[in-house]
Amino acid sequence: MSKLIFLLLVAIGLAGCATPSSFTPQQSTITDVRARMGSPTDIRFAANGDELWEYATGPRGTETYLFRFGKDGRVKAITQLLTEEQFGKIVPNQTTKAGVRNLLGQPSNLAFLRNGNS
Repeated sequence: MSKLIFLLLVAIGLAGCATPSSFTPQQSTITDVRARMGSPTDIRFAANGDELWEYATGPRGTETYLFRFGKDGRVKAITQLLTEEQFGKIVPNQTTKAGVRNLLGQPSNLAFLRNGNS
């Protein structure tokens, strides 16, 4: 019986976990996201003043979600950055290191090649 109660409590706990899909653009606020998701793995700002919060999740950050907040503190959009569509936006010999960073999020690690490039 105690095993059944334990499993039930675990199921209830997992059901309450926040996921990016549990937030609603134009309704959820920056305070809601911080309270339910915790601290982001990175915070930066867009040229238009939007605040961008990254949440790298999964083993070694296999999923990275970008929350875009407007000046009113409400979620404008939530984007999964590690998708084929995002990778397809990278143009060889044109997309800068900063451009790749903006498209895919903060890297989980850096590797340096013999020629000094990273």
